[in-house]
Amino acid sequence: MQPVKPIMVTDLFPQERKQLLELFSEFEAEDWEKPTICPEWTVKATARISPELLIDLLELTGEQFYDYMQTLDQMATGGVVSWAGPDPAPMWLDTAREYTERWIHQQQIRDAVNKPGLKDLTRRATRSFVSLRMTLLFSG
Repeated sequence: MQPVKPIMVTDLFPQERKQLLELFSEFEAEDWEKPTICPEWTVKATARISPELLIDLLELTGEQFYDYMQTLDQMATGGVVSWAGPDPAPMWLDTAREYTERWIHQQQIRDAVNKPGLKDLTRRATRSFVSLRMTLLFSG
């Protein structure tokens, strides 16, 4: 198996958070009640807190999270990433997994309220990450 090239996505976190907050600022009350792709979850239920508190928390933690991510050595060995194997993985892999989680959940919300947005923005991250995951799953 060839070595996997690192997928650096730290720079994408601020834009993801900015677009999520912009999306929420456009919401009408009924948008929070729309179902997501998971039938038993509405947009509001995905947060499990009030929309106002959710927005406040996202605004507060977005920059702090990004600042923290920038301090991490993305090439250092981190913890185990369960689907990648039993051994500790490089930090960039865990960072890419975290970004992918955020991207997927935001896209589920966007699809529920029919507001496109992230599909083009993060094409490089998602394609690279899916390719990496497939390589790891089928390599041994």
